[in-house]
Amino acid sequence: LASSFLVAIPLVQGRSYLDWRKRTRLELPSITYLFSTGSGPSFGLFDLLGVFALLFIFSQKYFLGWTEQGGTDFDSPIDRVLLINMAFQLFLMLIVLIRLSRTRRGTKLELGLKPLKFRRNLGFVPIVLLGTWAFAGLLQVCGWQEWVEEFAGGGVQEVVSRLANVSDRVTLILFILSATVVAPFAEELIFRGYLFGVFRDLAGPIFGMVASGFFFAMAHGNLFSLPVLFFLGVLLALSYHRSKTIWVPIVCHILFNAFTVWIQLSFAR
Repeated sequence: LASSFLVAIPLVQGRSYLDWRKRTRLELPSITYLFSTGSGPSFGLFDLLGVFALLFIFSQKYFLGWTEQGGTDFDSPIDRVLLINMAFQLFLMLIVLIRLSRTRRGTKLELGLKPLKFRRNLGFVPIVLLGTWAFAGLLQVCGWQEWVEEFAGGGVQEVVSRLANVSDRVTLILFILSATVVAPFAEELIFRGYLFGVFRDLAGPIFGMVASGFFFAMAHGNLFSLPVLFFLGVLLALSYHRSKTIWVPIVCHILFNAFTVWIQLSFAR
């Protein structure tokens, strides 16, 4: 499925590129467009290699964690798993920030790093949160959880179920820090700031929302939460696209994760 997205991009990119040339009244193709320099969109075909690299890194992380030779990630102490995951996310965030700094508009303009105007952007918060929770409730009514448990043998993320039996305060603080601070900032920069930007410039905002939402859901590696995270990813990309600032999806992501962690730990205990 991930490969089909990557294959579809060049197919639809041709029309996007021609439309951009028509708007800018260019008579000759510009090789600078492919490498995101000069005028035009911030991202080009060259960034598909960056998307592929991110997907490869995520896939290798889960593959190496679940091989029989190495055991699973969850055979390790939970605090070690949390620290490794945070370091992994921060490392990818750093790479994305370096790439964004090399775009035509730069990191500040590309991400809309300006003071957040809460009155103007406040409406996105209930749309994202209530919309995602309503969708999750609909899946629950339709029996999605029962189907996953019966036919796929899945459930909530393993790290959450393990935390139910953890009494160490440091471990709980690490988990809360990872879920409500590190993950929202890192994942928004990676999936909305970069992946959505690449797909938006090559195939339009709608495709960008769908593709970035799909990869966002797949990166969590959990079948039970896959449709909810996909829906959340689409709404986060929509809020980013409409508000023109990465702060809006970051705030929505923080609130969503904070509420989810509180619910999961409450029920787990």
